[in-house]
Amino acid sequence: MSRAKLPIRFPDWVPEPARRRIGELRETPWGIDDFGRDLLERLATRQAMKDEVWGKLPPEPKFIQEKIIDWVFFAVSIFPRLGRPYPKTMPKWREWAKQAQKYPRLPSPETVSGYALLLREGIYELKTETDIHWHRLWGGDKSITPDQVLAIMDQLHVFYLRVDEENRAFLASLPKIKRWNAKAAQKFFTDFLSGCMTETYAQPLDAIVAALAEVAFDLHQGLDAETVRGRRRIAGTPENSKRKSR
Repeated sequence: MSRAKLPIRFPDWVPEPARRRIGELRETPWGIDDFGRDLLERLATRQAMKDEVWGKLPPEPKFIQEKIIDWVFFAVSIFPRLGRPYPKTMPKWREWAKQAQKYPRLPSPETVSGYALLLREGIYELKTETDIHWHRLWGGDKSITPDQVLAIMDQLHVFYLRVDEENRAFLASLPKIKRWNAKAAQKFFTDFLSGCMTETYAQPLDAIVAALAEVAFDLHQGLDAETVRGRRRIAGTPENSKRKSR
């Protein structure tokens, strides 16, 4: 059995909501590769999760552990797929291309919307021929007509445009990355988690965010709360920013 299929041996101290969500994420495309699997295993087994995270969360709201797993997994997984500015030197171009190949950009709903529109136009151009052969050759639901297919293509075109609009707004709400250096992923992570904690607990919980960063990035030298606090102050994370978890 491959490592990807081996079940995680959860310690007894892992809260049930976290245990359940980790298991669910392991079945997703981002959770079955080496990167995602190792991240989820650390979240499930590292002692710091017991001592510095689950043991120190405020008592309210309850059953928040599932969301915390989501926040961590999302922040770590999304960062490599965010659009990076084009580099100015050839060595940087090679690094950029290698990163883009390893972590493809997020699928674009706007592109799918365009495909739906093109398909709609193609079907319309063949409308007469489609009507002639529809009842004889159409193998799907017999109650569906070519006119209904055209209407569905129109609706899909608009639907994916709306999805794209929401996605763009959400991506714009994420922490801004001013320097794409070796620490950019950690800074993005701590800024994002600080915002999530503030929205949920009305306080950033810097020590817990530091512990989560230590586990998420498999740091051998722990990240202290003061570093997180300093990054948050520089970023100017809004206290009441609304953030979406996946």
